[in-house]
Amino acid sequence: MATLSVNFAPSPAPGSAVGDSISVSGNVSLDINSGRIQRLGSVIVQFGSGGQSVKANISHFTWYCTGNAPAQAANGSPLQISATANASYVPKGFPSTEPDSTSGTGTLDVILATQPITTVLNLNGKWAYGGIPGPAISVNGNSIAVDMSAYNRPMAHGAVTDSSDIMVNFPDDKAYTAKLQPPAGILWSNNSTWTKLDTLFSSSFDLTTAGTPPSTAQPVGTATVEGPPNSVTVVSPPFVSTLKWVRIDGGLPITNGQLPSLVGVLTEIDGAGVYNFSSALFVPTGSNICSISFETTNAEEFMHIDFMPNNTVRVDDSVEFGSFVRDQVFNVQVTLNISNTQSTAQIGVSGGGATGALDYNILYEDPAQQFGAIRLWKGSGDTGLFYGTSIVVTRET
Repeated sequence: MATLSVNFAPSPAPGSAVGDSISVSGNVSLDINSGRIQRLGSVIVQFGSGGQSVKANISHFTWYCTGNAPAQAANGSPLQISATANASYVPKGFPSTEPDSTSGTGTLDVILATQPITTVLNLNGKWAYGGIPGPAISVNGNSIAVDMSAYNRPMAHGAVTDSSDIMVNFPDDKAYTAKLQPPAGILWSNNSTWTKLDTLFSSSFDLTTAGTPPSTAQPVGTATVEGPPNSVTVVSPPFVSTLKWVRIDGGLPITNGQLPSLVGVLTEIDGAGVYNFSSALFVPTGSNICSISFETTNAEEFMHIDFMPNNTVRVDDSVEFGSFVRDQVFNVQVTLNISNTQSTAQIGVSGGGATGALDYNILYEDPAQQFGAIRLWKGSGDTGLFYGTSIVVTRET
């Protein structure tokens, strides 16, 4: 009977320091002169004597899992991880209808570091893929959890393998290793890159009493309200949603010279850099122009976006693109690349039937350098309502 080779690859490396939660991956192989593997049936991984025994996830001839080292193991002590695999194979010269079974065990010797491994960059926080905010990473000791709910994907788990390397198991895909690239990058083994984000504004209206203005204190940053009384209020919306929304009402008489507006003030002014804005919107039938502005903290606008009566999107009263569907929740994403020469914006709408993207040169450079606030508002004479929630501004670090 042929012997199955069980390999650990690519991470962790032999002799490397690992935390008490250990992510491992590997593959199996068979000497070509013995035959060929038909199916990998099972892999059981033992994380040291007295440690956790885990049935690994299998994808074709590769496997991966996460387990815990023995609770009594001392910091700096050696730890041997073993993986025992069972597979069916077709012996060389035999027909495929006559498979045989084989098994094998592989071992990996590492060093247990029960103290948290200090990584070359801080993993905790929000990250962006392709410029769009999505994953959120949290680290507890050497264990990693990745919230993938922005993509409607399940939570992923993994571990810090050393100061510059991590491995994460994505249950709807497979395990990936990654190199940490200071000051703010993660390069995954599939060559995709995530970029760290600093959150400068993030809204939440769920704890605010319906029918009252949004709270000044937001989870990140602050909010101010302008316009007639009751023109900007938090509501449980008249459409299906698990969140509360802010409602902007353009149908009330303007008595104080201020247009109905929700202003989100960022925590800091950082000048040149790459910023990401995102929000969910809902524009009902019959509502006139609804607007989002990008401003300084002194309300000096450098770009605004209008959602038009004909269901198109307009930028700075001049360029129209794309479309949105009324009475449907849709998403707005804006990436601002603010520089000392020509600042640009990538604007997109998606979801709920909305579609369209535009690359745009920002016209007003000086206020763009002082980007400090966003505004959801209704102009004079722009009657009707619109709703917004999940309003977030981040900066790539």
